[in-house]
Amino acid sequence: MANMHSNFDEYALDCLKRKVSEKIGYQISNRPDCLKLSEIISKKGIGYISDTTIYRLFFYNGKHKPYRYTTDILSIFAGYKNSHDFLDSINATRETLYQQGINTTEKINKNLIFYCIQNETYKPLIDYFDSLEETPIYIKENVCLNLYDSLIASNKQVPFFNEFARNSFYREYLLEKGYDPKFRIQHYELAYLKYIKNTDINASIEQMQAFIFGNAVLFRHYYLNNELLKAKKVGKRIYQDFDSLDLYQNDLHIFPYIRYKAYKLWYLILSKTNQNIQIEYIQYLLNLCRKRKSNLSFYDTSIIYHTIAEAFLHSSLPEKYHWELKKIFSTAFDKFPDIIYSKHLKYSLNYFEPNGLIKHRP
Repeated sequence: MANMHSNFDEYALDCLKRKVSEKIGYQISNRPDCLKLSEIISKKGIGYISDTTIYRLFFYNGKHKPYRYTTDILSIFAGYKNSHDFLDSINATRETLYQQGINTTEKINKNLIFYCIQNETYKPLIDYFDSLEETPIYIKENVCLNLYDSLIASNKQVPFFNEFARNSFYREYLLEKGYDPKFRIQHYELAYLKYIKNTDINASIEQMQAFIFGNAVLFRHYYLNNELLKAKKVGKRIYQDFDSLDLYQNDLHIFPYIRYKAYKLWYLILSKTNQNIQIEYIQYLLNLCRKRKSNLSFYDTSIIYHTIAEAFLHSSLPEKYHWELKKIFSTAFDKFPDIIYSKHLKYSLNYFEPNGLIKHRP
C-alpha cells in the first residue's frame, strides 16, 4: 500500500499548491485545470498523477492526507528534488517566519498585529515595520498577509489608515503589492484616499507612479460598483487635469501605466464620447499590447492581458475586439485547458494574473 505523507500539514500543502500554480502560471480552480496539469506532468516524464488525485488535493484540503508519491511528483514539478527537499526548504522558511513572530502552524487572525490595531497602539507596529526594511521579500509578504487578516478582523481600520498613511511598509506592501481588487477590508476606500493625499507627484517618478496607481484603483472600484459620480470625479482628475503622463511613459512601471491606459476606455464611456472615438481608443489599446508583449515574462504578460481584458468586458463595444485581444496573446493560452481560448473572454480572466493579493487570498 502506498505511504501517506503525514509531514504535510495545511501550511506545507498550501505552499506546495502555490508553487505548482506558479509553475503552470495560473490558479487551479476546476476539474479541467486538474486534467491539464495531469497532462503537463505526464509530458514532462516525471510520473503520472490523475486529475482526480489533483482535484482531491486542491479542493478537499485537510480531508485526505496525500500519498508520498503524489507529493514527490508535485515537488519535482515545482523544481525540488522530492517532497523531502521541498519540506526542508519550507521548514527553513517557517523557522525564519517564527523568528519574526509569524505563526504558520495554525491560522490565527487575532495575533499581535491585530491587538496593536484594535488597541490603537501604533508605536510597536511602526518600529516593527521599520525593522523589516532589510529582510527578504517573502518575510515582508507574510507580514503583509498577517496585516491584511488583522484589518479584516478589526473594527478600527479608520484610525489605523489615518496613522499609517505615510508609512512606507504599509504603502508598498498592503496598498501596492498587496492591493485587494475586491475591497474586502472595511473602509478600504479611505486607505487609498489617504494614500493619494500623501503623494507628491512633483517629488519623484515613484511618487508619480503612486499617484497614478492610487487613482486608478479608486476609479476601477467606483466604476465597477456603479458609483459613477465618484468615478467621473477621479476620471477627470487623471484623464483631463493630469494630461502629461505620456511624457513620462518610458520611465513608468508597466503595471500602473497599463492600468491608467486601460481604464481610460471606461472614462470615455462615462463621458459619453462618440462610439467611433471609443473604437479608435480600443485599437490604440490593442496596438499597445502588440508593442508591449514582446520580451515580457509570462507574469508581466498575464497582468497586461488581465487589465485590458477586464476593461473590454465592462464595455458594450463589439466582441470582435475580445477576439483580437486573445489573438495577440494566443501563445499564452497554450498553458490552459484547450476550451478556454474558444470560450467567452470572461472565462479567461481566472487564468491570468490580476496582480495584488488575490493569489494569496482568493
